[in-house]
Amino acid sequence: MAERIAGVTGSRADFGIQRPVLDALRAAPDFELDLYVTGMHLSPRFGHTVDEVEAAGFEIAGKIDCDASGGSDLEVAHSTSAALAGFADAWAGRRPDLVLLLGDRFETFAAASAAYLLNIPIAHMIGGDVTSGSLDDGLRHAISKFSHLHFTTNEPARERLIRMGEHPDTIFTTGTPALDAILSRDLLPREQVERRVGAPLGARFLVATFHPATADKGAPSEQFAELLAAFEDLPADMTALVTYANADSGGAELNRLLEVAEERSDRIIARDSLGQELYFSALKHAVMVVGNSSSGLYEAPSFGIPTVNIGCRQDGRLKAPSVIDCSPERSAITAAMVKAVEMDCSGTVNPYGDGRATERVLSALRKFMPFEKLGMKRFFDA
Repeated sequence: MAERIAGVTGSRADFGIQRPVLDALRAAPDFELDLYVTGMHLSPRFGHTVDEVEAAGFEIAGKIDCDASGGSDLEVAHSTSAALAGFADAWAGRRPDLVLLLGDRFETFAAASAAYLLNIPIAHMIGGDVTSGSLDDGLRHAISKFSHLHFTTNEPARERLIRMGEHPDTIFTTGTPALDAILSRDLLPREQVERRVGAPLGARFLVATFHPATADKGAPSEQFAELLAAFEDLPADMTALVTYANADSGGAELNRLLEVAEERSDRIIARDSLGQELYFSALKHAVMVVGNSSSGLYEAPSFGIPTVNIGCRQDGRLKAPSVIDCSPERSAITAAMVKAVEMDCSGTVNPYGDGRATERVLSALRKFMPFEKLGMKRFFDA
């Protein structure tokens, strides 16, 4: 009998990362996938990207609306509460054998909380990392403590989970599934990228995403204004393709600033979402990635392009030699971009995997079937 796994996706970012695993689960005869959509996917403000999930052929088992608007801390707390209640109701009515989660978002934390309180086993992808510049750091570690199985992207992350009391036999270093997608699909030629973006990209272009650094004392809007100003220092033949910030506290204000900047500048092209195929295709043709998104660390190295990583949001994560750290100040960002243009990153080795994460995840899941035998967790004293 197939084991029912509940997958959860809340944004374009996590869907793109975990899609290879979700595709494999729905194709496997010994698994039954129920996919639940929540968070930014359901917001028109962020492109209503649930449409992309459905276009990819996924049947959606439930839509958990938590009004992810990117407003204040209080609004994010209320969104988390709404998501927790929504997942609890969904899984009380259609109980999965296992909940599969990825990452560290507040809606993912809500799903983990609901599953844990309903005594449903949890498997967690991309735990054990450190991002001390973001509240996601604490959420990620909390999700790991709720979880029975762990799929990490690197060995230092695995070692951290052991120090957190997770049993070594339940932790598997798989790499990130995002690289599986990069290496397994044909990406769009440059002219199609430009056509689908719907604007000329110039002779050269960079891809940028900047999210609120929620654990940083600096104001996200002031930091983002510095980045937008730095774009004006780019060479005349270079444009910036910028995607919207996420729904963390302060994200809505960043997106308003981006919209104003796009109206005033011929250097900036803003889009709420690109979707996985277009985003990866853009990276294939871009000269660099700029901002503070994990994509600059996880995925950009596999394209042989440099990353300008701004501020403290990704502090603590493994970084390939292609990553340039800089402070969130116009002069520092401009200097880092100038350095990036001159770098040759064609031989970069990505520290987050080899494109075979999906097969490792499914192999590990099968070792613990049926999932009911996972039972209660025990703290592992190393």
